[in-house]
Amino acid sequence: MINLKKSVSPLIATIVLISFTIAIGSLVINWGKQFITAQTQALEQAGVECTKENAQIIKAVAKVFTQGKNVYTNVTLSIRNTGSVPLEAEVVNIYTESGQVYTNQSLGFTGNNKLEPGVAKSASVVFKFNASKDKPSFLEIPSKNCPNNIYYYSAIEVK
Repeated sequence: MINLKKSVSPLIATIVLISFTIAIGSLVINWGKQFITAQTQALEQAGVECTKENAQIIKAVAKVFTQGKNVYTNVTLSIRNTGSVPLEAEVVNIYTESGQVYTNQSLGFTGNNKLEPGVAKSASVVFKFNASKDKPSFLEIPSKNCPNNIYYYSAIEVK
């Protein structure tokens, strides 16, 4: 004779366990879809903002000076934000004719390193090299928020 109490209990436990697993799986899948959608939208929005960013380096003048035994080059540059969103830049790289690259971690604006749309500013950046002996070929200013946006200037005047 079959004992109904012993056979119904494992069947109910199996059904409850399968139902619980399906419910948890549905929650995880729903959360994953929402997470991926939010991340994709954020990346698309950042891409749109990067197409609105643009700048023009108007002028760059390099002046050599010494301090003790060290020789430095002070580059004064003028840059204009020709885009429709603020430009943020923190790093300035200067390339010389000998192939050397010098980096300064500050763009040298007073206050902050943001440049509002339509605004032109002058910046002063100091590098530890002698521009009289190793002439600068060009400088670059990469955007902080849009790493693919890099602004170049090659007509650096040395005084």
